[in-house]
Amino acid sequence: MMKSSILILALVSSCAVTPANAGGLTEIIYEPTVAAPAETWTGLYGGLSYSHSSEKESSTECFKLGQPRACDDPVFDYYPEYKEEVTTTSSTSKDSAGAFLGYRKDFGTLVLGGELGYSYDTLSAEAQVGLDAGRLLPYAFAGVTDDSDRTYGVGVDFALGRNLLVGLKSIKVDEAPAVTSIRLGWRF
Repeated sequence: MMKSSILILALVSSCAVTPANAGGLTEIIYEPTVAAPAETWTGLYGGLSYSHSSEKESSTECFKLGQPRACDDPVFDYYPEYKEEVTTTSSTSKDSAGAFLGYRKDFGTLVLGGELGYSYDTLSAEAQVGLDAGRLLPYAFAGVTDDSDRTYGVGVDFALGRNLLVGLKSIKVDEAPAVTSIRLGWRF
């Protein structure tokens, strides 16, 4: 009798520990959730820009006994005490407002685009290549102005929401000093 009560006790305890499955064993499958893209830079955009530039220019003139001479005149090699140098420095500054319109295509981490701009009474067209970093888009560009000057530089745009963007852009046009502009745009 002792053997049969131990056997019944073992059977009852194993049934209590093991869950009952009416349809047999059920396999639980977890489906991965797909996150929506964080940011896409594809589409048409446009906006306004503001820039301030300042330039200093200095020139040196040489005189011999009050008469203008070239600074590399050989007479100054023999008579340096007669050389008088006068350096003139002038600075100019310019504020400018502009507008831009462009299109970009987001290829995952790479963003390609083109932009037309108007600033300083000059039209420009440029090609852009950028790196999609979510809400941040750093990019480099190269282009040409309506005066056939080459333009190049770097910029960064930041998405403030679905449509609004702000940015900074450093522009170099041939031999002129670089100009930095502040940009405010809208993505359509």
